[in-house]
Formats: sequence, C-alpha cells, structure tokens
Amino acid sequence: MATTAAATTTGNDTQPTATTRMAATTANDTPSSSSTTFTGTTTTTITRHTFTKYGRTTSYLAAGPQTGPLLIFIHGWPATADVWTTQLEAFSALHFRCVAPDLPGYGGSQSQPQSQSGANHKSKEDGQSQSQSRDTPAPEPKDADPSLYTLQNVVTQLVNLLKYGLQREEAIWIGGGAGHDWGAAVVWTLVAHHPEVCLGVVNMALPYRTLEMGLGELVKYADRDLYAEDDYPFAQWGYMAWYEKLAREKEFGNAVALWKRDVEAFLKVWFARRPQEVFGGDDKKEGEEKAEIADAADIDTNHKSAFTGRVLKDGGFFGAAEAAPPQIPLSDTLLTEDMLRKLFSAFDATRFWAPTAYYLNGDANLKWCEDWSVNDGVVSVPVLFIECLNDVVAGTYNSPRMKEPMEAYCRKLTTVGIDAGHLVALEKPHETNAAILRWVAREIPEERGWPYGKKNPLKKNV
Repeated sequence: MATTAAATTTGNDTQPTATTRMAATTANDTPSSSSTTFTGTTTTTITRHTFTKYGRTTSYLAAGPQTGPLLIFIHGWPATADVWTTQLEAFSALHFRCVAPDLPGYGGSQSQPQSQSGANHKSKEDGQSQSQSRDTPAPEPKDADPSLYTLQNVVTQLVNLLKYGLQREEAIWIGGGAGHDWGAAVVWTLVAHHPEVCLGVVNMALPYRTLEMGLGELVKYADRDLYAEDDYPFAQWGYMAWYEKLAREKEFGNAVALWKRDVEAFLKVWFARRPQEVFGGDDKKEGEEKAEIADAADIDTNHKSAFTGRVLKDGGFFGAAEAAPPQIPLSDTLLTEDMLRKLFSAFDATRFWAPTAYYLNGDANLKWCEDWSVNDGVVSVPVLFIECLNDVVAGTYNSPRMKEPMEAYCRKLTTVGIDAGHLVALEKPHETNAAILRWVAREIPEERGWPYGKKNPLKKNV
C-alpha cells in the first residue's frame, strides 16, 4: 500500500522572506495533510512536491527517509514521474531516499518562468481557444520555443532541484527504461557536464553519446543490413527525422495536436507490451491476425527492423499523419490502471507539444555535448548500463557499434542484459531493481551510497 500527498517548495535567488522561509521548510519534503491512496507492493508513502527556482517549477515525487542515500529517477517520453512507482516503492522500503521529477514540459514541471506560462500559455500551447473543438487540428503555437527544452536547460533545472530544492550535493541518477528516449539522454548529458553531482549513474536502453548527440550521430551506428540506406536513410530513427521535417515545414504543432484526439489510446500504444504488433513490423504480414499478447522476451527480435524507421516514409506513426492510434486493452500494456489515469490526467491537461519539442534541439545539444562536456566527455564515476535484449528500437543487441562510444568513454562501466523491450523498468521491474541494487552494493562506497552504510559499516575479517 502506498499513499501520495502534496507539498510545495519555493527556491529564490534573493534572501528569502518569512513566507519564503516557510515554503523552504516545506521544501524538506514535508507532505500536506491531503492524500490519495493507491495499491502498491509495499507500505510506502509517496509524496508529490513542487519546487521553483528562477521562476521555473519542477514537480516531483518523493519517498523514503529524507536522510537516506538519494536516488533520482528520470522518465522518458511520453511519461511522467508516476511511471517509476514500482521503483519508488522498492528502494524507499530499503531506506533510500527516492525522487522522481516530471521533466520540464511534462506534468507539473515548467521550463519557462511562471509569468510567461499559466492558463494563457497553456491555451496557446494547446493551439485551441475554448470555443475550438478538441478534434480541430491546432496551429503552430506562436509563443512556443523549442529551445526551452534543450538538454542544457533541462539539466540545469534538474541540478537546481538537487542543490536548492532537495538540498543535496550528489545523487545516483537513473534514466531510461520507463518511457522512451529522453530519460537516458538527460542522465548521460548530466553526468557529462556535472559529474560532481553524480555519485553514480544508471541508464537503460540507449548507450552514452548517442541520442544526446543528435540524429546525425545516431545514424552513424545504423545497421545497414536491417535498414538499407536507400529505403531508410535515417535507419530506425526515421521518426526523429519526421519531427525535424515537420518543424521546418511549420507543421509540427498541427501533427502533435492530433494526438490529443484520443489521449488514452495514444498512451496505451506507446506503453504496449508488444509494440511491433501494435504498430506493425517487418515480421507482421498484411491481414495476419494479431497474436496473443505476451512478454517481449517471447519474440525473436534478432534481425527485425523497428516500426520507428518507417515513420518518415509513412508520414506518421500510424500509417499517415492524421491516422488515429489503434485501440488496445489496458491488459496489453505495461501500465497499471493508476499509472494510466495519472498519465491521462497529465497529458490531457498539458498535451504533447512541449515533451515532443525535446526532439527539435539536435544541433544545440550536439554543440553543448562537444564543446562543454567535462573532461572531454570522459565519465569517471561508476556507470551501470542496462541493455534491453529485445529492444528493436535501440537494437544494441544486433548493432553493438552503438555501445562503442560508451565503452570508450566510461571508465567504470558495468553492463547487464535483461530480456525485455525498450521499457525494461516497466516490463521487468524486479529484474531491473535487482540489477541496480547489486550494482550499488558492489560499485558505490557504502558510507555514501548505502542506507546506514556510514553508521553501520560492514567489517571484513582479514
């Protein structure tokens, strides 16, 4: 059983007033009296908080004792902090302090000063007035700025949360595996630019110096046996090229706004257990009946191309830009009813423009990574990479070249393979949690990274 509550934190650049001081006390994760309850696997209190610094608000979930070693979980697209519920429950029960923020532009987190956001901005970002039908395509938001969602801006907001909101100096950062793409990219970029706040990092699915470096870098590692260059110039990353094409043609807002027509259906397909069957892969023949849904591990994904490679050619994820997502039951997804309800609430309110705008900053992200990474991008803190052995999108199992930069740049690298697809933390949560826990015990100094490790150190008889 887990309970959720809400609290508010405010960070200011000037000497705090009495009111701000009171909010800063609340910043130390004290929950309010109101709470809701959902079913979990352990007795855990999960609290919802907001922290504001430089006018930018970060909403986050927290669980576990405030003095415990800090784990920060970073979700991907299209998700919120709520997809980490299983991990928050499991690790907080061991007395780690666990925090999962909504990334800027998702859920309750904002990447622009509050004076520029709020109801007016939300209406413009949604691209519709109150009188406009929900089924009417939205124009390109006139005040929307993709550069708000560069990795530099996102990482800076997370570092501010750590230092001023959580009042900590370091954490173990965990990304990917509970949402697509950006959780891992954010954590890789954070450790490359701010290793001083990283006791260690865990990333899933996407290796170091791939997505965070932009589409051009990803294509270098394409498996041309699967993705012939004439047919798939961007390999499995065709969907990213589609986003960039839409932005150049001023159609990005229209395309993304269409997804709001059926938010629930859209979320279900992106968290499907068998996405290749939902979207169609090269192993799905036209007219073939849909096989019974099973774990992704039951599929032989070797030498199967990903559906994401066809998006540019098809003009959309579902066969065309305006095609509706297929309807699948909740049981065919990796979501619980509670997760779906919370994701629906978040995206029904804020829509998809800001989260998807992360894909429009490839050049800026590449420049920041190439020019400003500490130690020329060499990572010296302990790293755990969880490889998804049935992930047809990342495809590292049959395209090992994608891991070469990570293996060259990460000095204390540990890898583990789990038989799961892209969303390994949702599909195989217990195996994922066990791998993280084993790695923490082996690689992180117990006095800094283990509950009560400093108070009760292990002593080996020699």
